[in-house]
Amino acid sequence: MPATAYCFWSSQGRPTHKEYLTVNLTALAVSKISNDGLHAVGGVSGLYLQVTGKSRSWILRTMVSGRRRDMGLGRYPDVSLSDARISASEMHKQIKSGVNPIEERKAAKVCAKQEAAKNKTFRERADESMGAVLRYGTGGQGK
Repeated sequence: MPATAYCFWSSQGRPTHKEYLTVNLTALAVSKISNDGLHAVGGVSGLYLQVTGKSRSWILRTMVSGRRRDMGLGRYPDVSLSDARISASEMHKQIKSGVNPIEERKAAKVCAKQEAAKNKTFRERADESMGAVLRYGTGGQGK
């Protein structure tokens, strides 16, 4: 089943111009997509299934602060079609309210790294530094 369809209807029922429409694909139709590229799945504007070889992932393509941005929403089938649609609509709501979800995601990663570093024990830090010394040597120090 194609991911897109073209409509050629005017108010008089005659073809006058092309209007690009996205078909709302079902979960079964999404599972059968196998050719590489971005495939619009419908339901939420900008939601695509990106297929690269055997790998598949959900992409939300949208405008954030005047720039086109592609945001990853997770791998398929780990993230289902319905979950991807819900996540994409939540991202659209955040963007409309003035929040940049990409910057929020980056800030959350930095906070998580800092929190993990705070919770390390002396033993874990010592093991890390000894591992670095064993891998790379002392760099000429201590001879």
